[in-house]
Amino acid sequence: MPTANLIPASQALIGWNTNQAGRVVDVFVILDGRGEDWNLTGVPPDWDSAEYTAGACFTEWLKGSRDMTPEFVFSEILVFHGFADSQVAEKAIAEFAKIKECAWARAMVPTQA
Repeated sequence: MPTANLIPASQALIGWNTNQAGRVVDVFVILDGRGEDWNLTGVPPDWDSAEYTAGACFTEWLKGSRDMTPEFVFSEILVFHGFADSQVAEKAIAEFAKIKECAWARAMVPTQA
C-alpha cells in the first residue's frame, strides 16, 4: 500500500465481529469520517454493524494510555478473543497494515511491503 494511502492512527477506526464461540471472524480498519464525510455518504456498513469498536472513536485514543493504541487493540483481539481461523488472522494483520504507524503489520504481510 503506498504510504500516501495509509490511515494515520489518530484517524483510524477499528472494528471486529465474533462468532458464537467468541472467536473473531472479521476485522476492519477505516478512516474516521464521522464528520462531514459520513454526513454526505452515510455510515459505512462495516462500522454500523461492528460488534466491537476501538480507535479514534474514543476520546482517550493515543493520549498515553497503553490500552489506547493500535498495538494494544490487536493484542486484545488476538489474546482475548482469538481468530476463527488463519485466514481471519491474516486479514486482520492486513487491515492493521493500513495504519501508518503499524509498520509491524506491514512487515508481516509481504503483499503490503
